[in-house]
Amino acid sequence: ISSSYLPLSYYPSAIGVWLGRILGLPLICVIWLGRLANFAVYAALGYRILRTTACYRSLFFILLTAPMALFLAGSYSIDGLLIACSLLFIAICLKYIFDPLQMRIALSDKLGLILCSIIIFSTKYAGYAPIVLLFLFVPRRLMTKGEFGAMCGALALSLAATVGWQLILLNQFTYDLDKSYRNANVLGQMKNIYRDMGGFLRTLFTHLSDNGISYISMMGNDYIFDTMECLNGAVTLFPLAAAALARDGCVLSDKKKQKRLDLYYILSSAAMAIIVIVSLYLSWTAVGADEILGVQERYFHPFYIFPLMVIARLPIQNKIQNWDRKIGLFMILGIIGLLLSYMAATFPVVNISYF
Repeated sequence: ISSSYLPLSYYPSAIGVWLGRILGLPLICVIWLGRLANFAVYAALGYRILRTTACYRSLFFILLTAPMALFLAGSYSIDGLLIACSLLFIAICLKYIFDPLQMRIALSDKLGLILCSIIIFSTKYAGYAPIVLLFLFVPRRLMTKGEFGAMCGALALSLAATVGWQLILLNQFTYDLDKSYRNANVLGQMKNIYRDMGGFLRTLFTHLSDNGISYISMMGNDYIFDTMECLNGAVTLFPLAAAALARDGCVLSDKKKQKRLDLYYILSSAAMAIIVIVSLYLSWTAVGADEILGVQERYFHPFYIFPLMVIARLPIQNKIQNWDRKIGLFMILGIIGLLLSYMAATFPVVNISYF
């Protein structure tokens, strides 16, 4: 158990397990019911995301149906709910940022922003907090001063409560991995960074230079393992190509505001990437080590849409017919690759790695 994760994101799975136990189902059914409950919440939030905004809908669809995201959504991991809530928060903000016909922020959207912010703040010591700053780009004309202040206050309270909760857990239940191959300790690593800031910065720079480019492989990666390597590579690069060819991008009429928004996408993505890496150095790497362990591509998925929206601003004209259908077909192929990987893992005698 890590103090950097609050139990809030485990509630969907917990409800599924509780229901299975109440019904007296066999253990295997209880386990699968917990996974199914997690996936059901992810699917419902995904549907809400696609219905919320028309801006960059194709990119939201690609991120939601990526093999990695679906794998996480059908597990007990908190990452599925984190990805869905992050994308929903972004979708709600984009709805009001780009649609000039919106006159007021609906109450359901206000509640959605607050609830999603709680999940966003509750992970990795609020490392994904820059996502919530997108709310500041929502036009003020949609809110009175009192409403704007109340929303900012609610989001700030959400941040303070979740971070405070995590710090209390860190103090009472120190996250300490002490195994034969690892000696990780959050507080010990913090003291080490304070003593040797130069060494830590060298370690961080080395990690970024060695692994930075490889992190774009988050769409396929090991979630399509031991199957069709060509499909894995294609799924990896497809979001970048789809972003460049996106037909549903949105642009503000005010060029200065659009530039500020693009700058926010870039800076917030860079900040969250560094925060994620540093958090793994604190919680998963031996104290004083000259490497950073535990960094996985899934940790970048909640904000991956930000750089994709910047790429979508490239002046590339898409003349491909039935582009939306081709996106759906390609993502289905990615899901087939995911299913094939399960088959290969479940039935080792079936070897399809030659594809």
